[in-house]
Amino acid sequence: MKQIFSTWVEHVIDQATYRQLVLFFHRQDLSPNDLAEKLNDELTDSTPPDEILISVPIPVFTETKNRCKTHIILKTHLDRFSKNSEITLTGFDINGNEVKVSRLTSGKRVPSIPLKKSTRQIITSLFRKYGGFVESNESFHFENPSGRHTKKFLRFSNLLNSSEEIGYIAFACLPFIGSDIERLYIDTPSLHSVTSSINEIRSVFSVRALGVTNFHSYKIIENNSSKLNESTLVMISATSSGGLSKAIEEKYKLEKEKIFHLLFLGDSVKTKNVVCDLKLHNVENRYGVEKYPEVFDKKECEFCKLGSPVVRIIGDQFDITGSQPAPITIKITDAPNRFRKSFSQFLGNKVLTVQIHKATPNKTRDFQVNFENLIRVKEFKRNLEYVLKRFVPSKCSKIIDVSGNSDTLANIVKDFTSANGRNVDILSLDDLYNCSSFNEMPIIVTADVIESGRCLTTVSQALRSNAQDSPVVYIVGVEKISNTHERSMLSKTLKQCNQVVQHGYVAVEKIILPPSTGDNSWIDELNFLKTMRMIKMGDVSDIVEARIMQLQNSAEHMVNNLFLKSLDGCDLNIEKGFVFWPENYDPSSTTQAEVYYTISSVLQQMRTSGKILSAWHHQTRLHPSNFDRFNDGVIRASILRAAKYGELNFSENETESTEMKNIILNAFRSASTPAGYDSPEFLMALGMKKLRLKPDDHNSVVDVGRTMNGVIKELSDFIEKI
Repeated sequence: MKQIFSTWVEHVIDQATYRQLVLFFHRQDLSPNDLAEKLNDELTDSTPPDEILISVPIPVFTETKNRCKTHIILKTHLDRFSKNSEITLTGFDINGNEVKVSRLTSGKRVPSIPLKKSTRQIITSLFRKYGGFVESNESFHFENPSGRHTKKFLRFSNLLNSSEEIGYIAFACLPFIGSDIERLYIDTPSLHSVTSSINEIRSVFSVRALGVTNFHSYKIIENNSSKLNESTLVMISATSSGGLSKAIEEKYKLEKEKIFHLLFLGDSVKTKNVVCDLKLHNVENRYGVEKYPEVFDKKECEFCKLGSPVVRIIGDQFDITGSQPAPITIKITDAPNRFRKSFSQFLGNKVLTVQIHKATPNKTRDFQVNFENLIRVKEFKRNLEYVLKRFVPSKCSKIIDVSGNSDTLANIVKDFTSANGRNVDILSLDDLYNCSSFNEMPIIVTADVIESGRCLTTVSQALRSNAQDSPVVYIVGVEKISNTHERSMLSKTLKQCNQVVQHGYVAVEKIILPPSTGDNSWIDELNFLKTMRMIKMGDVSDIVEARIMQLQNSAEHMVNNLFLKSLDGCDLNIEKGFVFWPENYDPSSTTQAEVYYTISSVLQQMRTSGKILSAWHHQTRLHPSNFDRFNDGVIRASILRAAKYGELNFSENETESTEMKNIILNAFRSASTPAGYDSPEFLMALGMKKLRLKPDDHNSVVDVGRTMNGVIKELSDFIEKI
């Protein structure tokens, strides 16, 4: 088991961005095989970093250095990755200082960046990754243990995911723990995991373990049982004001140096001794938190004035009391900005498809955009022409195409430059690595469609070395965005350079969609149907067998076969009046994929805007009334497929479960008409446990389904058995 913490960080030095892969180990015995495997996992499908930093405790530094040179497997990996990256081994002492540094590669292509300089960035990334904020919504707000009111608060325990990550947090605490400290006082039991890792590090140095006492947050102010003295240290998990530390200082006459905070987010410059300041900083924490939570004294709370109910936070683990908000409905205002205008370019033009299986062995693309069809659309073509006029330099020297299987956009740019009197070559990624110089002339980088944007960062890194004096403009046909924050990070990275003006980046069109994950509703359906066939010893209908074969062998992109056919074998089609589309669309020219894209985009926008939440303390649900308000079968099927597990869970609310049951039974009654064509889709969602009802309601639906015919009866019979 690889007990190595790995993370990626970025540093800006002299206006140039350096990417660093950090591999951190805080225990006694570092396995060279584990280190080699971790390197391989991180770098096989990633853009090489400028530096690979391996950090270990001083007592294992020399042994680790020798193994890097002599262990065959590890040395082979290091030699391979050293072709593109500097590799540095550092050793830290009991105070968290790097006191030994060894370059494992020859030359100094990049400056070595000490690990301590990355702590703020690394812990902030863990905060963002695991959702360090507990947030309310329009329905309520919080009163924290100090009595102040807010819409969201820091909860350190959300960051405690793996022992390796906790080990790094413990390392970050070392500079605050003096050699004279014998006991740590902590404000919440969630810090026990961090103190255990601190003691684990101390054991590597043969230093006595610290004693640990939990003082239960603000209870330390209410009683006098705590024995704080000069040989103790107070560790506070998170704060936005430093209020608890100030109260402890005043009550116990403790020096400020005897108290430190793991997480801090606020305006106060008086709060000292902070392991990680989460707030945004242009150099030290570029992806930090920009907007602080609003906090009010109880008597002056603006949320209370607006009638928002209070949910109190209790105990030293910040437990939440009170009821949770009601499920939500999908409204026209939930669509992304400019959605109707943008989507008109896709609608009816055979641009959007769904792919069930992986596009390549290493790539998953659930949502596919046919760019060759898109460039035939008049409005998109007009927008693209404007972008070229605005962004293509008159003296462009090269066009770099990153689209792989298609050079569509690259050829359009080439034709544009030719019309302006220049003959510009198109380079592939392979050509890029073989080109030693670009003579300081402008370069255009094109991509038809991007999702993660990794292809562009690969080009960006290559150009930093062999075209550092050439202006670069990145032109993208269509961006598939899962959230605006990630795309902003990509844009900042690509634009970064050491010149007086940044590089250029522009996308002709954007569409917000869930990220491709490798698992989707059709993979789940295929697994469900194959299980059904296995349990029934192959005794399934021709309809089910045909659906299995269709899903199993679907190398083609799905357009109008996304959903199960009706009881009588009819396809699910859209009618006029879909609120998210332009008013003049022709239903006969639209596809199921276009409806599914629309619902997926709207739901993803609701997630990123905070209307749909899936935090630990509550999960918002889509109200059953959505299936009445959107009553076309293809729209309802799209909601069932696009919703995430948990967003259709009505099993804990009797009223909502009953309402959903009645909607399904009404569909069964109209199963041979368009009003009930989606009946099999409701059953499939129940079978896959994406749609969940209370047991009695679930059984009622299944019992009625078993009295019917065809695929409805077949699915109901199987669901009853599982």
